Amino acid sequence: MNRFLETPVQKIIIPFFAATFIFWGTSWELPVFEIPPSYVWIFLILVSAIVLPSAPLNKKVALLSLILLGYFCIMSLVALPKIIAVDKGGDLIYLFLYTLKLIIGIVSLFVLQKVFRDFSDIRLFAFYSCLLFVPLGLLLWYQYKVQFGVGYVGVQLDAPSKLGKNSFATALLIIAPFFFVNLKEKTTYRLASFSAILIYLLMVYGIGSRSMLIISVLQVFLYLLYTLRKSISIPIVIGSIAMILIFGGVLLNNFLTRTTLAEEQVTTNQMIGTLSESHRARLARTAISGSIENIGLGHGTATFRVNGARGASFSHTEYERTETHNDYFNILYEQGVFGFFLIMFLVLHRIRDSQRLLRATNHPMVKASLISLISALLAMFFANFISALIFWLSLGLNIAIANILRRQQI
Repeated sequence: MNRFLETPVQKIIIPFFAATFIFWGTSWELPVFEIPPSYVWIFLILVSAIVLPSAPLNKKVALLSLILLGYFCIMSLVALPKIIAVDKGGDLIYLFLYTLKLIIGIVSLFVLQKVFRDFSDIRLFAFYSCLLFVPLGLLLWYQYKVQFGVGYVGVQLDAPSKLGKNSFATALLIIAPFFFVNLKEKTTYRLASFSAILIYLLMVYGIGSRSMLIISVLQVFLYLLYTLRKSISIPIVIGSIAMILIFGGVLLNNFLTRTTLAEEQVTTNQMIGTLSESHRARLARTAISGSIENIGLGHGTATFRVNGARGASFSHTEYERTETHNDYFNILYEQGVFGFFLIMFLVLHRIRDSQRLLRATNHPMVKASLISLISALLAMFFANFISALIFWLSLGLNIAIANILRRQQI
């Protein structure tokens, strides 16, 4: 009991951050309270902001974050009259919650510096992430492969469903690099990491997410690129690119096989036509044309999903209450070119800074954070999670690790 009372507050909070991250992809609600992980995340950020002592943040990152915060608020005000005009009951609430998540995301970049003050905090976060993920992965595998007898692993426990499995896959992609950081630590940490890596590989195979498989291959490539000597890395880079292209061709062939009769011979024109008329392609065209029609100024926060912005190519019946399935298109449509530039500048600045630190120190924490952040950028091609905790926690961890390393070097 005395040891618990003497434990720093952030050491008590960190396991809850790990649990929130791991369970975000499942969309399971907190028992009794019946609230989703995203609301728990907001609560944790607010509690940490109030309870934990202040911590410094890089001035450039702080300035960029505050500019982005102000811009998000402005674009939410821009969206307000458009959403009021088509509100079907719940649209205004959606705008409010979407804006709140973006604001909390920016605020979390400051707060997470208070939570993760040294590398022991990062290792503790990674340990609890592994500890929670292993039984969760085994449970989902058993439920879907044994109990339901289906060919994939999902996250719904009452009946087999593919709903939510891609979100779970995205969260795993972003946290996976941190499964490796404790492999050289004490036995309990090492065992948890090793188990999590095995279950992660099982999930890559079981979930059946093409984006998860592609990005996992790229993660291996990035790890080798950042670990091995350049003379060894070059053939690996070429080989990895070739593997990705070959694998991409197999996926494309499988997609076309599912959408045409097996005995039909698919021509190049038919292949292009099939891809151009896919659901994702139609949404991409809508987002791009909507951005062009508004001369890149942005329609406002949450307008794509609730159809608050009426573009000439925008159909309320065909695209109602849907997302782009690509955050880059979503950001361009809603936040405009300037908002897109601000977000990308912040993330790419962190990637560039991390690469410099990695060259100088070769620290495994920097490597894990860098691969995690690049994985988030790649995953944005396949999903919408710019307002989600998995994006901002990855970015916040990256900033925290850089700050810790620089403090140690002083």
